[in-house]
Amino acid sequence: MNGSIDKAAFRELVQTQQMLHRDMAVEDWYKLFHQAVFGGGHRGLDPDAILDSIRHEWGRGERPVAGERLLEFVDTESSVLRVNIRLYEKSGGTPETLAEVFLKSWTDFHPEVVQMHDLGEQLAALAHEIAGLEADSVRQYWQLMQGQAFPAQSHSFAYRLANRPAYRVVRKVCWPPFDR
Repeated sequence: MNGSIDKAAFRELVQTQQMLHRDMAVEDWYKLFHQAVFGGGHRGLDPDAILDSIRHEWGRGERPVAGERLLEFVDTESSVLRVNIRLYEKSGGTPETLAEVFLKSWTDFHPEVVQMHDLGEQLAALAHEIAGLEADSVRQYWQLMQGQAFPAQSHSFAYRLANRPAYRVVRKVCWPPFDR
């Protein structure tokens, strides 16, 4: 993400995420925006570990969650996306290709940390429109995370139960057919 946040694009992103995912708590919004700013590099960039983690989620035969999309943007600039493993597998993708794109996406990537603060403020401003969110809760959570240098977090239990997340975050410029 670059520069200031486009408020209309932010509102559209929030509305889309609300439509796609049930039971989003403050930590799930934080995780979404953490992925937009920091990408997936927090998982480490060991090629074997990346491939092993994808294979661990591969081939479970799980049915997609209602409304799940193969590709889902997580930022206001449509430059960072989640690749949903269930649908990627069903479309004929391979764990090796996904691991390669993931690695390519985050090698030599430099996040803009200041964006996390701005995203928290934007989320707090829209909290009254988001089921279950209060502006004060958003600000408190963001302050707590900022005090810890914005670490990666897991999805909430309710989110995991409702959405069964299985994805990898990649940069659009690294994802075929966008990488041309």
